[in-house]
Amino acid sequence: MLTFPHTEGLFNCRVAAVLFNGNKLLLHTSNRDSFWSLPGGRIEFGEASEDTLVREMREETGEEVIPGGLLWLVENFYPWADKPCHEICFYYRCSLPEDSSLLRKEQWSGRDGELELSFRWFSRDEISELTVYPSFIPEKAFENPGSSPEVQKFVWRE
Repeated sequence: MLTFPHTEGLFNCRVAAVLFNGNKLLLHTSNRDSFWSLPGGRIEFGEASEDTLVREMREETGEEVIPGGLLWLVENFYPWADKPCHEICFYYRCSLPEDSSLLRKEQWSGRDGELELSFRWFSRDEISELTVYPSFIPEKAFENPGSSPEVQKFVWRE
């Protein structure tokens, strides 16, 4: 994993899926978290970010995602376990095959090693009632993702 402890905190490099089923966005949480986030995971050394996305989603859901265009390249700064974290995250617009069983489910469970994961499709109104990190996701994900040919790069601080 591209995660490095530093004397001042932690550096992380990850990838996340922006995945819609109609007008609902896929989010997940774990048994140790009190918030929801986009599914994805940490990039392995020598692994392309799109390959990480496919691997992580297969491991956690048992399904193959189809990575689309890169939407956002974000430097996230946030506290994690009482330490500052600096994260570079690649956010991809993704899709599922038309015959994917996940498109017919409202929610389901998965695993990431020891973690129990819960996945669920949320409408924009439902997401506005949740705690979601990074906190730009509830608004930005519904701004017609993928309509711009240019990748948006920005810095986000929690």
